[in-house]
Amino acid sequence: MQPTGAALSSRPPSPALFQPADLFDLSLPISKMAAMAMATDDAKRAALRSQIATRTRQQELLGHTAETVNSTLLNAVQQHIHKALRQLGLADVLAFDIGGDSEAGLKVIYLLERGSGEEWRAMGRFLRMAFIYRLTPADATRPLRLSAD
Repeated sequence: MQPTGAALSSRPPSPALFQPADLFDLSLPISKMAAMAMATDDAKRAALRSQIATRTRQQELLGHTAETVNSTLLNAVQQHIHKALRQLGLADVLAFDIGGDSEAGLKVIYLLERGSGEEWRAMGRFLRMAFIYRLTPADATRPLRLSAD
């Protein structure tokens, strides 16, 4: 029992109330966002861009900036791409650089998810063979980095 007025124990601080992943409302799954990014209907693509650019009321109340929300989305898209590449067995030979373009990253996700797994595995075998037999550019390193745009 601590005497009155004694210093509190040195407990670690409580975790943050909201983690970075909570900054962006992911109620619209990334896969659906990817399908919207690839839509031929201009209105669907415009709706996606609007949702990405517009902060939710919750984000505004919490004081999150557009930059923070966009950064969180970019991070989630990049993680989704890495996960898809791992599931397809391509993480060692192929990587995508989305830069600051979340829409380009969503298009990559669409292609990775919609393509047949066997097609992507064959691409992985081809790239591994190209690296083994040095059929890639002299300065190419594994994994082969491609721009998403």
